[in-house]
Amino acid sequence: MNQPNISSLKLPVPSSGKFLLLILFNFFFLSPFAQDLVSEHGQLKVNGTYLEDVKNTKVILRGVSLGWSNEHSRFYNSATVGWLKKDWKLSVVRATVGIEPAGGYLDAPLLTLNQVCQVIDGAIKNDVYVVVAWHCNNMHLSQSIDFFTAIAKQYGNKPNIIYEIFTEPDNETWPGLKTYYAQLIKAIRAIDTDNIILVSAPYWSQNIREAADDPLTGFSNIMHTVHFCVGESGQKLRDECSYAIEKGIPVMVSDHLLTDCSCDGKLYADEWEKWLSWFDENHISWMAWSISDKKEKCSMLLSSAGSNGSWKAEDLNESGKLVRNRLIKYSQASPK
Repeated sequence: MNQPNISSLKLPVPSSGKFLLLILFNFFFLSPFAQDLVSEHGQLKVNGTYLEDVKNTKVILRGVSLGWSNEHSRFYNSATVGWLKKDWKLSVVRATVGIEPAGGYLDAPLLTLNQVCQVIDGAIKNDVYVVVAWHCNNMHLSQSIDFFTAIAKQYGNKPNIIYEIFTEPDNETWPGLKTYYAQLIKAIRAIDTDNIILVSAPYWSQNIREAADDPLTGFSNIMHTVHFCVGESGQKLRDECSYAIEKGIPVMVSDHLLTDCSCDGKLYADEWEKWLSWFDENHISWMAWSISDKKEKCSMLLSSAGSNGSWKAEDLNESGKLVRNRLIKYSQASPK
């Protein structure tokens, strides 16, 4: 079993040596590194604008995104992943790695790695795919390389892994992002040559047209992420995404929420249905936001929800009920 090489990480000095030893012990010895693989579809690849499996069959991954690791770490465990697979019938779970806020990766890299590894191990154990998402708005190249190379060394030989290397850049230009992505992709590909890597368009992962008109080239198994709030992004953004697909850009919606961008208020169920139809028509994989118990409508859980799954209907927010029911319907319509 290969262990992550974290010797290059720029680690803060903890206030307690015992705390550091505990985190190291949990990180290296307590994670159940199961040998099960994603049995049906195996190694994913990008063919044109489609996501395909090891049998060259088009696949659509559907699932949910966990809330930020630094805010909702109680759900970052194998049991939660297992429940989401068993009860919600998802095929992919997304670990949203908080980077810049207090308690995020920049503050506590080892703790954050441990949280993320619990989710990855849960995905491997439960035979689902997992997106590991670097969630911030600014570039942190050296820290990103440290993080993703550690993940790649530990899990790069597992077909479950999908790397989302920078979510929702705000003021960065597309030429600047292309240079940034190239450096980070090369670092990952030196270790993991084939697992899918997701790159975000400018302007909070929405300006996909600019990426389509000046594509990132020279790499394989790359997809472009688009994020949006259903209450504020409708046909215009779907048209932009369709434009990108027509230009040969493979798209994955790794994050979207059923409210407006306040994260609260009305749920836009009718508009979400339009998006779901568009996803299906274009073979677009998607994850909905979020498995968390924050007091807002886009959080799918209420505070009564346990940390390890086994949730009852009364533990789910309305958005959680909508997403869960839809995932179950997809699983009943097709075993894929």
